[in-house]
Amino acid sequence: MKLDLNAPHQKYFHKDGKQVVGVTSYLGVLSKDALTPWAAKMERQGILAHFAAGGDAGSLPRPYFYAGHTSKAADLGTIAHAHIEAWLTGRELDPDGLDPTAYEQAKEPFARFREWWDSEGMTLVVSEQQLVHEQERFGGTIDFVCKDREGRVVLGDIKTTGPNRAWPYDTVIAQVAAYEQLWNARVKAPNSPVERVVVVRVGKEASDPGERVWLDSRKRQAGWALFRAARDAYEAKMMLS
Repeated sequence: MKLDLNAPHQKYFHKDGKQVVGVTSYLGVLSKDALTPWAAKMERQGILAHFAAGGDAGSLPRPYFYAGHTSKAADLGTIAHAHIEAWLTGRELDPDGLDPTAYEQAKEPFARFREWWDSEGMTLVVSEQQLVHEQERFGGTIDFVCKDREGRVVLGDIKTTGPNRAWPYDTVIAQVAAYEQLWNARVKAPNSPVERVVVVRVGKEASDPGERVWLDSRKRQAGWALFRAARDAYEAKMMLS
């Protein structure tokens, strides 16, 4: 399986031919509380390393240190997702065109996901499913839908973020709640409506064991309400621009 890190973002279109907004774009209006402390940490570490190497204030690089970390983290996360998608669909990820170090580092979170998947006895229904909700008019790409060993339909989302006491974040819960609505609006036999929802945090570092959090119906209902509120805020902001 080939991966193009420079490929344009996925676009979603309603059956009437008009483009609709994706789930993650709508949720972009919500604050990401963990991002600011992380960016501050990356900036602090970069500045200290710069001065330790003999640099001075006048030679501090631009853009800010955290910008480079963000780009590398995003690429590593994308490669880890691709490793998982390839494995789920019986393929291997082609390393051609990818940073060799990132390709190897991404095998760590992939291995964690595979271990969890096998321990749960999951059977894949679909991976990276792109859907559009015709009534609610939004789109999204579901990481995976599978069946557990009892035959229940499970919708899952994979995250490569690091550990945090506040995880899973509100935006993550809202995201998977919207994906559940997407799936259930398009479900057809022999598939069934979602019965269980899980967020699988595979992390990136070797020392990070990751987390698996199952979301009950109350959390999913609250997440759906948050998504709709974010959608309203997004649309209001578009009217002001």
